[in-house]
Amino acid sequence: MAHRNIEKEQILCIIPARSGSKGLPGKNTRILGGKPLIAWTIEWALKSKYPMDIIFTTEDKQIADIARHYGAEVPFIRPKKLAEDETSSLDVLLHALRETEKIKNKKYDFVIFMQPTSPFRHTEIIEKAIELIIENPQVDSAVGVQPVKDAHPFWALRKEEGKMLYYMDIKDRPMRRQDLPDAFHLNGSIHITRRHYFDTAKNPMPAFASPFVGVEMKEWEGVNIDTLQDWLWAEFVLNNSKELKESITKHLDREDEKI
Repeated sequence: MAHRNIEKEQILCIIPARSGSKGLPGKNTRILGGKPLIAWTIEWALKSKYPMDIIFTTEDKQIADIARHYGAEVPFIRPKKLAEDETSSLDVLLHALRETEKIKNKKYDFVIFMQPTSPFRHTEIIEKAIELIIENPQVDSAVGVQPVKDAHPFWALRKEEGKMLYYMDIKDRPMRRQDLPDAFHLNGSIHITRRHYFDTAKNPMPAFASPFVGVEMKEWEGVNIDTLQDWLWAEFVLNNSKELKESITKHLDREDEKI
């Protein structure tokens, strides 16, 4: 049922990248596994069985050329004022959405936003996000999440008058990891949102809407690169994760299977 409905939807996928990066300069064009970092997200999106327009937004012409080479559309160059350290994701998304709808002369039903700093958020995650929001009409977004590790909210601390206190006042607090209830955190790798949210969204609102469902991801799927340490971890995952290698073989090496 969900797959038949998806055929009728107009989906826009926005992938942003800029030239500036304080944590790891030049990371968006840095080579990971034989190709620039931005190429991973573009290629995963292109392999989705669900049709979508894939738009890349950047202020940098070199990055734009690379994005085009790997199959994304770059119908405009983003203004430099929307590529500063303080620029919000929502501002970037709104600009890309409005420019694309103007150029293509159509209005979308759903908007996917994917940061290229999450290179292993693969095709099945993208397809799952689309399916989740179609199958759950009571929510406005589907957002990437993954389990917390040692920083479980039941164990989180705050400092007050020199003392460390638990943030949450809980009776019979579990003190063994295996006894803790499930807890998740947003990983920023993907969100898909119903288009109507962006008609009224403005800062400081988030770039996705509530209520939302979680697109549950494993730790390796949610790798996020901001620093050199993150980059080294991504290289380790790429070289050692059997699941990632299987996903690459299944999706990036397969023929297009659009519905």
